[in-house]
Amino acid sequence: MPEITRREVLKAILPFGWISEVRRAGGLGRLSTSAKISIIKDIAIFIPSVSKFLLEKRAEEKPFRDKVSSFTWEQAKGIELERFTEEVADEYLRLTKTTRIRKNDLIGRSKVNFYQNRDEMVKAIREVNPGFSPTLNQWGFTDYSSRKVFIDLGTLKEQVISQARSQDIDPSKTAGIAMLDALWHEWGHLDVTERSEGKLINNPQFYFHSPNSDRNEQFKRYRGAEVFTDTYFGFSRFEEVLVETIAVKRMIEQVGLKEVFSAADYYPNGVDFFPSFTSAVGISLDQLYQMHATSDFEGLVNIIGQKLPSNEDSLEKGSRLLVGIHRSDPQLITQTNALNLIPQRRKS
Repeated sequence: MPEITRREVLKAILPFGWISEVRRAGGLGRLSTSAKISIIKDIAIFIPSVSKFLLEKRAEEKPFRDKVSSFTWEQAKGIELERFTEEVADEYLRLTKTTRIRKNDLIGRSKVNFYQNRDEMVKAIREVNPGFSPTLNQWGFTDYSSRKVFIDLGTLKEQVISQARSQDIDPSKTAGIAMLDALWHEWGHLDVTERSEGKLINNPQFYFHSPNSDRNEQFKRYRGAEVFTDTYFGFSRFEEVLVETIAVKRMIEQVGLKEVFSAADYYPNGVDFFPSFTSAVGISLDQLYQMHATSDFEGLVNIIGQKLPSNEDSLEKGSRLLVGIHRSDPQLITQTNALNLIPQRRKS
């Protein structure tokens, strides 16, 4: 039996005693017995320790839902706002698995721009979109040409706190939810591939009367749920309701939030019932997201129409509900019988 030297014993028992021999041998294949023992010992000792450390660090991190719920209006500035925005972007990309946009498209330089009041936001938007005119309660805007997002934190905070108080919710716990909704809503507009093919495209039976050309113009392309002709476009309010519906459903179903707040302009005759309607009739979050993201306007109209009562053509029934939402027309929405399909509405 060969004599075991003191050097070999030390190599076997000391941490990482095998490294020098690996360097000389140029790999693991020709190591001595003591070096092999040293490797096995280090694996047994250090790998469980590292794994335990990583698991403990992971356990220390708050779930995303708790980060959202604990984010305050006082934190909505400076580096804390930047960090929160980045986490919201990471979660959007993780949950959607989108291939249409990357993280840099969401939070790259000047991609997301926050302002303290309406005047500041409008002034900034008009630098890239001179014709911009805000709606009454508008707190956010996505400019498609520059692919920039603009958010008025002052108006957003005012709206959300007002909603919270009307629902007897602590206003101090609204900032993270409001910011999450605002960012996911605006990014939803960017997470879209336009479509210029379909049976309604260039079809003389489907058109808008354009005030710009003063003539009827056929459909030319879809972007999300918006329909464009040569000089005009339609269903812009339904587009906003759909994007907000997707954001709200994702916040509830995937993040696990119980209370959410929604844009004031799109809530009445829109977000007040459309998320519940889609859930009641079995149109899933993923279906809504995919059809919007791929600009499958015709598929969306058809699937909505298929869920509505009566033997009419699905396209006709679905279009009627979309028009009712776009016009914020409660009477037209009621006539589609969509509200009768929502259990809570039937009880009331």
